[in-house]
Amino acid sequence: MQVTTNQGFVKSRRRIGRVATLLGFLCLVAGLVLTWVRSDLVMVSYLTLLPGYILISYGGYNTVRWGTKPRIDEALAISLKTLDHRYQLFNYVGGLPAENLLLTPNSLVVFEIRPYMGEFRNTGGKWRRKLTALGIFMSLTEGALGNPSRDALRKVAETKRFLAAHLSEEADAIPVEAVVVFTHPRATLVLDNPEVPVSTAKDLRSSIRTGDRQDRLPGHLYRRLVRTLKSPEAA
Repeated sequence: MQVTTNQGFVKSRRRIGRVATLLGFLCLVAGLVLTWVRSDLVMVSYLTLLPGYILISYGGYNTVRWGTKPRIDEALAISLKTLDHRYQLFNYVGGLPAENLLLTPNSLVVFEIRPYMGEFRNTGGKWRRKLTALGIFMSLTEGALGNPSRDALRKVAETKRFLAAHLSEEADAIPVEAVVVFTHPRATLVLDNPEVPVSTAKDLRSSIRTGDRQDRLPGHLYRRLVRTLKSPEAA
């Protein structure tokens, strides 16, 4: 499998995560110092709690996605590494409608990523995170679960619009699919007739539809799609 990753984007996001987290802790520390030094400034110290919490949450959001090992793009690449050279993974390429896209000989797959740990239940299009003390804490630091199925379908629609804008009438010949992927090694899934295919990173390989020769994209269209995904702004 071939992998294209915007390393500059990854580095900048990782740096943002570190800086935001540091500034958030400084805000909280400043608030504590004020309460100790000037008892009459207690209300002022409380005002540092909100920006401190926001900065720490934002820093944690970026760190979980771009500052941990393996990163999201690395976890995807590890899981899909046995696919042959016709499969191409695109991560964080500027101008693309999704952060993580997989081009296969048969289709274009949109990955909706959740790098979270814990137990997650999906019934149809509904999602729920198991409510434990750890789950509540992790949701505050990692970010809200939201509705991965809805987000995946939205990105499929955006991808189809992107293809229509760049490939005009040939866009209709490209199937666009979606997979919700939980990349944390300690994520557990309980699935009941999911609206969108759902997988952990370690099981992702089996979730990718390989199809057969008759389903393959025409060679010229596949090559044109590769060029478009690598340089969407120039296409």
